[in-house]
Amino acid sequence: MTADEWQETATLFAQSGDSERAAAALRRAERARSSSEPPHRAVHSPTTLDAFGAEEPSAAAVPTPAFATDRPAGGASNGGAVVAGLPVKVLAGATFAAVVFLLFFHVVTGGMSGVRIVPKVTPSFSETFVSIDAITGMPFIAARTRYPLAVQALQRAGLLETNEAFEARIQAEAEAEMEAVQREIDAEIAAAQRQYEAEMAAAQRQVEAEIAAEIEAARRQAEQEMANWQRQFGY
Repeated sequence: MTADEWQETATLFAQSGDSERAAAALRRAERARSSSEPPHRAVHSPTTLDAFGAEEPSAAAVPTPAFATDRPAGGASNGGAVVAGLPVKVLAGATFAAVVFLLFFHVVTGGMSGVRIVPKVTPSFSETFVSIDAITGMPFIAARTRYPLAVQALQRAGLLETNEAFEARIQAEAEAEMEAVQREIDAEIAAAQRQYEAEMAAAQRQVEAEIAAEIEAARRQAEQEMANWQRQFGY
């Protein structure tokens, strides 16, 4: 990799919050720049000769090779600036992650499962923190009106019954209640019918007894009159 590529890699590591890799990439960039520079050639002094008559290089004219070091020239330079800027970038990344979390997820508490993270149906900052106990503790229609996003998300996650299941349950409960009411009505009608029949039978018996008593009284009266008539006329 070239020095520029290592520099870009260091920038990416710094943006992601990895300060150690960013500093290492900066060192590699400096080494790449050092290795790409042409080497210094020794300069010989034309006036200095050794014991065999050859030219002897002057110590002052020979440059010292530039070896790559772990710390770039100039102190902290770019690496220090990147490390110093990391807390701000980390804070910005954490803030962005928190915003995304609050925008796309519900934090559901209560129930038997404790705290659960449920994806929202649509991105919104509303109803981020909800209690499933509060939702199930009120009528379903009221809960659906007060917590529309949370109810839809919980339905999709299988934590609440769907609208179809709710309607089927309400219809079944209504039919069961109607059947119970109908049974009560039928029982009351049957009881009233039995009471009416009993009263009619009692009245019939009373009428028959009164008729029988009147017939018996008329018969006795007729017999008494016949006996009187026979005594009167000597029969």
